[in-house]
Amino acid sequence: MNIKALAARLDHVESRSAIEALISTYANAFDRLDADLLQQIWHQDSTLDLPGFGSAQSRDEILSMAEQSWQQMPHMHHWMANALIQIDGD
Repeated sequence: MNIKALAARLDHVESRSAIEALISTYANAFDRLDADLLQQIWHQDSTLDLPGFGSAQSRDEILSMAEQSWQQMPHMHHWMANALIQIDGD
């Protein structure tokens, strides 16, 4: 195996691991009602679309949406399993 192919495979594995960690952090932040942690995982220009719950066009809107969800459902329990992650490109 050449170095370029090995580097691509390693990048794929590291990217997948980072995405899985992000998913877990998202679930933990929501379940613990942790606005500080939730704020840390979103870029200022992030968007979030959750059918049935709403959509947000920035990190501030995402945090506002989270606060509204916490008021309506203060006991969240995310169960994250079998993540389907497809990496296509950089």
